Amino acid sequence: MGEAWSGAPVKLNKKSMLKSKISIASLFEEGLTFYKPPLLIKYRGIGSSSDCHYLVSVSKKRFPKAVDRNRVKRLMREAIRKGGVLEPWPQDMALIFIGKGKPEFKHIWRSWLGFMAHWEAKNSKGFLKESKNNESERPA
Repeated sequence: MGEAWSGAPVKLNKKSMLKSKISIASLFEEGLTFYKPPLLIKYRGIGSSSDCHYLVSVSKKRFPKAVDRNRVKRLMREAIRKGGVLEPWPQDMALIFIGKGKPEFKHIWRSWLGFMAHWEAKNSKGFLKESKNNESERPA
């Protein structure tokens, strides 16, 4: 892979999954979008890594077999876990796989590193605020 990220691995557990229909709906309505193939990442809010809730999604249309969908989901969760912790962290985020074929970990990892760099750059410039309407990025 050759690309590394500094930071301690993130612990993912059932408490950190985004499950609430209201939270998911508000994430997709108010959240910001980052796209780097094969991942589309929706995120909103700022919080600590312990308060972060995530959602991982893979299309049933593109991967009719549950075995394949579960493998892609495992790869995406591994990228989050391996990526490490940045403070502050997005409060809610959804990782959506939109690629066409069965991915290798390195492709998902590159997309995740792109998001981490994007998040760090926006945060270091002071563009990310807890306000709902952010002028620096367009909600999607």
